[in-house]
Amino acid sequence: MVKKEPPLIPDGARLEALFKLVYMLNPNMELDVAIDLVVKKGVTVIPAERCAVVFFDDRGKLQEKKYNLKGGKNVDICHSIILKTIKRRKPILVMNALEDKEFKKHDSVRRLGLKSILTVPIELEGEFLGVVYVDNRALAGGFSTTDSYYLTALSNLLLPYLKRARRGGALDLGKNGFLDANPTDCRFGRMIGRSKIMAELFRFAESVKDSRCPILITGEEGTGKSTFARSIYDASGIYKKGFFVVETEELERDTMDSYLFGEQGYLRKADGGTVYIKEVTLLPLDAQRSLLKVIEKDPDQPVDFDVRIIASTSKDIWKEASERKFKKALLSRLSVVHIHIPPLRDRKGDIPLLAAHFLISFCEKHGKNLKGFTEGAMEKMRLYTWPGNVRELEERVERACFKASPGSYVTSHDLGFDAPVVDHFKTLEEFEREYISSILQSVGHNKSLAADVLGISRRTLYYKLRKYGLT
Repeated sequence: MVKKEPPLIPDGARLEALFKLVYMLNPNMELDVAIDLVVKKGVTVIPAERCAVVFFDDRGKLQEKKYNLKGGKNVDICHSIILKTIKRRKPILVMNALEDKEFKKHDSVRRLGLKSILTVPIELEGEFLGVVYVDNRALAGGFSTTDSYYLTALSNLLLPYLKRARRGGALDLGKNGFLDANPTDCRFGRMIGRSKIMAELFRFAESVKDSRCPILITGEEGTGKSTFARSIYDASGIYKKGFFVVETEELERDTMDSYLFGEQGYLRKADGGTVYIKEVTLLPLDAQRSLLKVIEKDPDQPVDFDVRIIASTSKDIWKEASERKFKKALLSRLSVVHIHIPPLRDRKGDIPLLAAHFLISFCEKHGKNLKGFTEGAMEKMRLYTWPGNVRELEERVERACFKASPGSYVTSHDLGFDAPVVDHFKTLEEFEREYISSILQSVGHNKSLAADVLGISRRTLYYKLRKYGLT
């Protein structure tokens, strides 16, 4: 039986506090003033002894304002539960922390003698901004689900002030170390993110990394499907005898089946390892039938392949199956474990972290010394729709690394946002063609160096050069 949420009972004092706060809060208020007002006029009507508002500034660094609502000087709080709230991205209600199986082991709980604890996350459009924390040492069961809803309502009043503070200036890579260990930075192997949607995706990937089922990764061009596949291989403890990539775009359709599944085929070489098939929908039907036999370990298969299959596609594979371009039985097998990577426009809270990560990497790679991004550059990146997703962000940052003056900040002009014809009116193929052409020119048409800069194999580069008529 599904347990029902208790009904919300209107509380006159809390409603009055909310009405007063809405009336008193001014859009032009400083963040500290707004937090003081919300805590002193709003939080004090619930049975809380102490309160803290923990938030992240424009450098991505953890800040906190703590209050003792009973007038004392002791404002120590339980940071471990705040970190758990950041990780879980949902409210946490603890009736008696001293007896709770999960929290009683924490030193701060025992040292502070905590009983009732309640935390709620502060989020806007998938971007995690902070946590509101309250506790009580005297009362067990002091807070309820209704208190959680009320505290969430209070935290929502702080959203515009926290958002403004988060976007307050340039992104300085040197000051306070933007990419230092930070509880909001979610990572899974080579994938990084800070948004709620990516945190949930990483948790799921962690839970399935050792599954022997095939894995299907979907998402638009440039979302990071190959990086995610490699991250699964790196994190997994199974099929570790190599990560073998099948570039279906580069294979001849007529010989693909024998090349992959023949007795001397590619999958034989990959025995004991992980095979990653890029753009699996490009497999012809005979190759699809062979792949299905491999997955099902069909006794009629001439060769027994002991491999793990990870496949990806940027196409609507379910539509392909409905139009009989892709075998439904194979899709059913592949999609038992399905990971869909959202486009960058749906997780814009990750942009500062990703941009900083790429800039640091490219500065090291190309021997460049850059300070970070100007405020204008950050704003342009937030407003842009990113049709090329993370790949486009990475490519723009690398180009900007070449353009920007040593010792300076990357500007919106360096990122290519001030050009008379903006990239989002171009197709992805046009964007890729121009980017490859510009990299070739910048390295004096040295194809080995160009492939290294682009992060692709020489074979893939030659394929793209033929495709775009750049040979």
